[in-house]
Amino acid sequence: MYARLDPELANAHWSRTSAMTGGAQPDTQHFPPDGRLPGLGLALVAVLFVVISPLALVALGFNYDESGGSPLEKVHPATLLSFAVLGLSALYVRNPLTGLLNALVAYPGTLVFLIMIGLLIVHSIRVVSLPFTFFFDTFLAPVVVFFLFKDLCDQRARRFALLFHTLMMVNACIGIVEFAIADRITPLVANGLVIDGPVTQAEFLGDLGIIERTSRLMHANPARAGEIELGVARIIAPNGMGTRFKVIGVRTQGLPPLPGFAQAGG
Repeated sequence: MYARLDPELANAHWSRTSAMTGGAQPDTQHFPPDGRLPGLGLALVAVLFVVISPLALVALGFNYDESGGSPLEKVHPATLLSFAVLGLSALYVRNPLTGLLNALVAYPGTLVFLIMIGLLIVHSIRVVSLPFTFFFDTFLAPVVVFFLFKDLCDQRARRFALLFHTLMMVNACIGIVEFAIADRITPLVANGLVIDGPVTQAEFLGDLGIIERTSRLMHANPARAGEIELGVARIIAPNGMGTRFKVIGVRTQGLPPLPGFAQAGG
C-alpha cells in the first residue's frame, strides 16, 4: 500500500518536535554510545570471552577453577571488563539511572531474573556457605552482555558479526589441528594437577627408549635375541598392543612433562 505524507502535517510535526527539543533532532543515541572507545571496549569483551578459556586462565596462573586465590580470580576477565564497559558507557548518558530503569521496564523479565539471582547469591552465602563468584560468569555476565550488544547500530553489528565468525572459525581450526596432532595448546589441569597425554603405548615406550634397551638386551643375551625381539614387537605393534593401549601422566603444575610424554608436549 502506498501512502503519501502531507507536507503541511510534516512541517507541523517538525515544529512541535523542535519546540520540545530546542530546535535539535530527537536523541537517538545508541547504548553503548557510538565511538571508538566504546567500540574498542566491546571488541575486547568479545575477544576475551571467545579466546580465553578456563583452562587458559589456569595455565596462566589464575585459580579460576581451582581452590584458593582471591575472589577476583574466580571471575572471568571478560566478565569484569563487560561490567567496566557498562559502567563507563553509562557515564555517556545524561541520566544513567533513568536509562537503567527504562531498560528494565522494556525487558521486565530481566528484572525478575536479576532478583532471582540475588536471592540465590544470598542463599549461597548465608545458608549453604558456598562460593558465589560463579554466579557472575554464569548468570550476571549474560545480562550485562545483552544490554551491551542489544542496540548496536547496523554498521557496528556487521563488524561484530564478522569478528565473532572469524574468532569461531580460528577456534575450530585450532581444535582440528589439536585433534590431528594429538596435542593441546593449553594443558589439561584438574584440581591443580596437569594431565599429560593420552599417548599410545608404542609412543610412550618409544620415548622411554625401548628400542635402545631392546638392542642392549639382545646383544647381552644372543641366545634369547629372537624371543626378546618378538616380545617387544608384540607390545609396540602398530596394529596391536602398541595402539590399543594408551597412557596418561599426572604431574604437579610447574614441573616439566613426565618421561614418556615429551613428544606429547604436555
